[in-house]
Amino acid sequence: MNDTSEQNVLWDRLRETAELRLKNEHGPNREWLSEVLQATEDPEQTEVFAVCFSADGGNRLSQWRGYSQGRGVSIGFNIDTLKRCCSAFTARWYLSAPERAHGGAMLLPVIYVGPEAEAHLDSVIEGFLGGRSSIGDDRHQSLSKNVSFFAANTKHPAFVEEKEWRIMLFDHVAPQPMKFRTRGSMVVPYRELDFQPSIVPAIHNIIVGPSPHQRKNRESIKRLTGLSDEQILLSDTPYRDW
Repeated sequence: MNDTSEQNVLWDRLRETAELRLKNEHGPNREWLSEVLQATEDPEQTEVFAVCFSADGGNRLSQWRGYSQGRGVSIGFNIDTLKRCCSAFTARWYLSAPERAHGGAMLLPVIYVGPEAEAHLDSVIEGFLGGRSSIGDDRHQSLSKNVSFFAANTKHPAFVEEKEWRIMLFDHVAPQPMKFRTRGSMVVPYRELDFQPSIVPAIHNIIVGPSPHQRKNRESIKRLTGLSDEQILLSDTPYRDW
C-alpha cells in the first residue's frame, strides 16, 4: 500500500485506549487490558490481502495523476455483482480449504479515522477491550486475528478523498500458494482472487484516461472486453503527461 500507516491506525488507537483505562487502578477488566496492551506492543498480525476500488466516479484528476500517470483506464464495477463474485469465491474457497479454516473474500467500504467514524471505531475498540471479539483458548491470537481484519479496513483521514472500497481476502489457513510481484523498490506477496468464469460481467463501464491515443485505445478495449460503445467512455480531464 502507498499509505505507510496501513495496519497501524487501529492498533495505535487500541493501545492508547487501553493505556488510558489502565490509569484507573480500580477499573474493571485490568488483567485483560494488560494483555491487550502487551499485544499492541508487538502485534501478531494476520495476513489480509486487498483489492482497492474508489467510489469517486472514476474520473478524478488526483487519481489519474497518482495511480496511472495520466495513462491507462478507470474500470467501473457493479457493486452487487462484485459482492456475488466474492460470495462465490468464498464458497469455492471452503471446498478446498483445510477443515476448520477461516477465510474468504468480502467487499466493504473503508473506514477513515475522523468525526464521522468515531461511533463505529469506539464500538469496535470497545469490543476488543471487553474481550467480546476474542474467542477460543488463545485469546491473544484471537485478538490479533480480529484486530488485523478490522485494521486492514481502517485508514488515515488524509486518504478520505479516494472514497475507497476494498475486497479483503483473508485466509488464516490458505489452500493456494503465495505469489510475489515487484512494485517500485519492494517485493510484494499476493494471492490470486479468481472470478470464475470471467470478471467482464461485473464491469459497468470503462473510462479511457487522458492520452493522445484515446480513441484508438477505446477500439482496442472494445475488442478486448466485448463491451458496447456506451460502456467505454473517454475521460474529459484536460491533463497532459506526454
